[in-house]
Amino acid sequence: CCELFAKPEVTSAVQSLGGNCIIDFAWLGPGDVIIVELNPFDGVCLGTFPASTGLFLWEEERDRAIMKGEAPFETRIRTERLSSAALKAQCNPDWRRIIYGETKV
Repeated sequence: CCELFAKPEVTSAVQSLGGNCIIDFAWLGPGDVIIVELNPFDGVCLGTFPASTGLFLWEEERDRAIMKGEAPFETRIRTERLSSAALKAQCNPDWRRIIYGETKV
């Protein structure tokens, strides 16, 4: 997986995000890992919503320290699918309105 970061296109993409991002990986099988997406992360607003942080919660002090590089790197793996309701609840309210057609209250 580490060799993914040596690729010029990945290095360039990370640099274009200011050097800080949240990365989504997909494990396709033994020795086969791909980068799904790079999400901008500024440690203040960008990348702090549950839909961006995935298995880490910005509101949790321990998780926040990991995301900000103040605690050791950690990999988490989801082994079960989230329900549609859980995915919708984690979505940024502005995106939820766009994706699900909800109106502002």
